[in-house]
Amino acid sequence: MAMSIITNLFGSKKPTSAQIAERIAQHEADRRREEDRAAKAQAALSDLAELDDAEHVQAEADAAAAARAIVRTDARLVELRKAHAEAVKADERAALKARAEAARKRVGEAQRHLAEYEERAARLAESAAKLDAINREAAAVNAAITAARKAAPDGEHPALVESIAERFLTEPDDVTPERRVTEEVWEEPSYNTGRYTPSVVFSASGRPQNVAARKVTRERVIPEKRRPGRRLTLPTMSLVLPAARLGQEPFWPAG
Repeated sequence: MAMSIITNLFGSKKPTSAQIAERIAQHEADRRREEDRAAKAQAALSDLAELDDAEHVQAEADAAAAARAIVRTDARLVELRKAHAEAVKADERAALKARAEAARKRVGEAQRHLAEYEERAARLAESAAKLDAINREAAAVNAAITAARKAAPDGEHPALVESIAERFLTEPDDVTPERRVTEEVWEEPSYNTGRYTPSVVFSASGRPQNVAARKVTRERVIPEKRRPGRRLTLPTMSLVLPAARLGQEPFWPAG
């Protein structure tokens, strides 16, 4: 029965969820119109004294016709909503199938990217090995210099070798140099010693309460401020380059 209603409304071609939703909206609008017609008929029948015979018959006919139309519309809406829910599920299955096909196609493209990864990973591993060798050499030399200094503190020894991080991966310190500023300040004498010390200035008068206070010029030194620069670690410290395919050794760290 449900299929006959859908077929009557849409024909033999299977409707889309959007087409069914449009018909549902039309039927809901039709139902509201029939509800309005039924309400008007009931309003007229509620005041029978004002109706003549023809108006009475017409009001009853409108009320009955509206009631029948609402019942028919509700029956169609039940089937339309059921069909719409099924169509939505079918759309979701179709969309998921399309996504799966697209993902399957993308996975098929991975062969080219794996080959590209292998080429670039091998080059990167080569650079990493060179950096690591340089850093190990510098560390070994510094260890030897440190040992020589301990063995002969008074001897002449070369300066320690800067590591790669110290030379290329470290920002300079942010230094604000020492400054000297000249300020005018109020001082007042101590009642006990007579020595002048800084006094409290009241904002209303702009001077201390003590009449013996004096304004003097003083030089103040603001010390140097230093913020250490940021230092990065050598890239090989955390570099991991796994194999691209089964059976291969990792590119880095090298075994």
